[in-house]
Amino acid sequence: MKITVIDTETTGVIPRDFQNLNECPYMLQLGSITYDTDSNEIINSINNIIKIPEHVQISKEVTEINSITKEMSNNGHDIKTILQTFNEHILESDLVVAHNLEFDINILNYEYMRNNIDFNYINHIGKDKSYCTMSNGTTLCKIKKENSRGSYYKWPKLEELHHHLFGKNLKNLHDAYNDLVVCLRCYMYMNFKIDVSDNNPELKTIINGLLDDK
Repeated sequence: MKITVIDTETTGVIPRDFQNLNECPYMLQLGSITYDTDSNEIINSINNIIKIPEHVQISKEVTEINSITKEMSNNGHDIKTILQTFNEHILESDLVVAHNLEFDINILNYEYMRNNIDFNYINHIGKDKSYCTMSNGTTLCKIKKENSRGSYYKWPKLEELHHHLFGKNLKNLHDAYNDLVVCLRCYMYMNFKIDVSDNNPELKTIINGLLDDK
């Protein structure tokens, strides 16, 4: 089985109500890895900072989260080229995985529309071939929160899900590629009780570099 894990970094969050695409955040970084469960190898990958339009700014708060500056974006990659490669990887995949999949799908579809690319994620993949580690990890982690309506289980952050599954804290997330590896590790353990770091030296090295020993 070929599993493609996706992650996006953006200029902000999606507004609750918006009138046009200009009000929606822009993609700053697109990352994906396609993992072959038969060979235990990553067969495709993308990890590129995107060149956003000149008039679009990156706030200090966003840079503090994902470490991407306007200068880095100015030297980034053309989004149309990146999306075309991404589409090829997606269409070769049996399953697409993400942490907060709905957000990533929306961001991708906004960029398809902005760039006049005839590709709708759901139409091409289908919900039955998608898996969100965030939504599926909610009842697994059972992190309680309170609001005016009572108590509920909140959506776990990727690092919270990883800690629940493996008992280890993480550092240096919010880089698309690092997030992809952690998300893949969580997905494989949640569904198959397999730790990908046991079967792939490259992934083991990456994961060990993310572990926070404090």
